[in-house]
Amino acid sequence: MVRHVSEPTWQFEYSVETGASREFAWKDWTNVANWVDPPVEFKIEGDFAPGSRLISILPGQAARHSVIREVHFGTSASIEMALAGAVLRFESGGGHDCSP
Repeated sequence: MVRHVSEPTWQFEYSVETGASREFAWKDWTNVANWVDPPVEFKIEGDFAPGSRLISILPGQAARHSVIREVHFGTSASIEMALAGAVLRFESGGGHDCSP
């Protein structure tokens, strides 16, 4: 079996409903200072834009680096993290705006 790089090995989805406006949710999520997941610390080099690097720091471990690959302002983004023999791709957004 030949596997192409663009074909994911695993895929899962998660969604959440909120009463917040799309604009508020986008502004909150793209502010890396709001990414609170102790003991991990997150930093961004530059703006939340394609090509910017994200750094995940876990005490006692080497920092993990990610790159923002795509941003569709206000709706979605994709972030990739290279690992040994794999790439994790996180895609956000694309949900439905049910507000009137």
